[in-house]
Amino acid sequence: MSKKYFVILAIALMVGITGCSNKSKTPDESSFSATITAPNSSKVNKDLVMGASLKNVSTEDYELTHAGGVFYFSVKDSQGKNVNQFVMTLPAIRSNLKSQDELREQYSHKLDTPGVYEISAIAKFSIGDEKKEYIINTNTMKVEVK
Repeated sequence: MSKKYFVILAIALMVGITGCSNKSKTPDESSFSATITAPNSSKVNKDLVMGASLKNVSTEDYELTHAGGVFYFSVKDSQGKNVNQFVMTLPAIRSNLKSQDELREQYSHKLDTPGVYEISAIAKFSIGDEKKEYIINTNTMKVEVK
């Protein structure tokens, strides 16, 4: 009986050790960084092209689930009013983001009024089939339209 008990205990310990040694692949927001880039100035009725990048700063690789793009871009006038309509298709796309790699997207918008505009973007995604939504904000930039 003691031999049978020893075998069961050994199996239970191996299962416990194996389960504890598996790394959780659920990151927090600090595993990612996001930036936006654009020219400092643009001309009226010309495309203002901005780019955004999401970097995986962790040591793990992740599969992101997101809408048509990862980023939602925002252009605001000097009063803080959004001047762009940004529509995204429903979530269904998966993108692999390896450790230390970046995912980049571009967006362009024509502005028909001179002034100083504030641009930024938000990355929205989940990891694999998780329900948790990650929201990573980029920096904010000012662009003068002449």
